[in-house]
Amino acid sequence: MNLEIEKDSSYLSKGVYFNALQSAYTSISKGRKYKIPNQYSPGTLIFELQLKSVKKARKAKNKNKELKSIENCYDSTIIKQTKKFGSQARELLESTSQNYYSKDDDISIKAIDYSINNYDFHIDFGKEDLIKTKQHQLAIIQALDKAKVSQDSYQQIAAVNPTISREGAISSERILLNKQMEANIKIIQVNLDCLEVEEDFANTNTDSEIEEEIIDVNDIDIVEIDGIGAQCSIKDLLNYNILYLEQSNILKCDDPVVHLRISGNGRNVGCKIKHIMVTIMILNDIEHHYKSDFHYTTVLYPGVEKYKTLKFMLNSLLNDLRFLKRNGLQIGTICWNFEFYFSADLKFFSICLGLNATNSTYFCPWYNINKNQHENTQANWRITKTIDQLKSN
Repeated sequence: MNLEIEKDSSYLSKGVYFNALQSAYTSISKGRKYKIPNQYSPGTLIFELQLKSVKKARKAKNKNKELKSIENCYDSTIIKQTKKFGSQARELLESTSQNYYSKDDDISIKAIDYSINNYDFHIDFGKEDLIKTKQHQLAIIQALDKAKVSQDSYQQIAAVNPTISREGAISSERILLNKQMEANIKIIQVNLDCLEVEEDFANTNTDSEIEEEIIDVNDIDIVEIDGIGAQCSIKDLLNYNILYLEQSNILKCDDPVVHLRISGNGRNVGCKIKHIMVTIMILNDIEHHYKSDFHYTTVLYPGVEKYKTLKFMLNSLLNDLRFLKRNGLQIGTICWNFEFYFSADLKFFSICLGLNATNSTYFCPWYNINKNQHENTQANWRITKTIDQLKSN
């Protein structure tokens, strides 16, 4: 229903109620007009005054309304009130800051901390700097890895300090970082059980049923630790680290020679499990010779030091070393040359060279004298082997 006023309506003004006894009509379809009855109660609102009156009434009602305690509020209400409180607190601080600091000073309110009853609140202002957030999360991941802090331990730390990054965000960033590293340095898993079965098959002449067993061994579950080794290409490691050392001015473009040390040894992990590890280290980085973070693992597998297992696991590493010695490594416009240094104990060296151990019967690579004749001065102590024979063996 539309409300119409007679042409002579100069007595009307915005915010003033007109008298129903004066000329006022209501219009409906077909142009018919019906006069408002004289008994119509005054107070009809026009010019959107009704909506404004409702708003005023609501505001007056809200002023007298008592707020609920935070324990009785929903999460959405708490968040809404916190945002309003934070914005008003920021405006108040910025307006009063001129009383304590110079006008030339750039004052920026970045965060506010406060507590209500037993609830702690932290409000950050402005847009999130994604670059700084990522750098902060990577720093946390590095600290957790160095200190060997588990996921459950970090969850407890985050529960005590709500301002640090949540465990879910750190876990997601760690997964992304691992994928990036896998793209740069690929880790290959090697099934050592296949080698053991092939050795048994070579030593024993049996029927073709064992061939089926060899195929079944390849389907071993990766979760099992026994018989699973890992190796990565030394070229991938050098491609990744030489660029960093070049940017750090440790490696010089005018002297493109990399002094590379290859180390290997066996080590007990716990009381029963033994692992064999081969690492590399760039000796040009003098300050970090004795820091484990700068020794990079190329081969790792469980087991004992045996010649056949080492020969199988170090096959790809030896091929890469031969290639680097002959051709160098092209990174960008620079071809890096390599000088190799080997570091290990006597047992590991003897196994790699195919020599007998020092406590074996024929311990010397040059003489055919056994250990029971070491006191016999009448024995033939002349060198009976040549270097070519040692190389061939």
